[in-house]
Amino acid sequence: MATEAATTQPWHVPEPSPWPIVGTAAALSLAFGLIWFMHAGVPWLVSFGGILLAITMVGWFKDVIGEANDGKSHSSAVKTGL
Repeated sequence: MATEAATTQPWHVPEPSPWPIVGTAAALSLAFGLIWFMHAGVPWLVSFGGILLAITMVGWFKDVIGEANDGKSHSSAVKTGL
């Protein structure tokens, strides 16, 4: 299995990204923070979750825009599909 040659394909496969994991942590923090805020009135976890979610969105969109503009990510097959 490990000795097989890598299969080339015309499609762009993005690099692994930390943003789905960070976004999950942000969404959970925001959800638990809202629940905690409604019961105990403690706003710091809501703030943390909201800020982390905003950072996730900015970072993820920065990566997507960078891939779209680098000129190396889109093969002719991908450009045809766009």
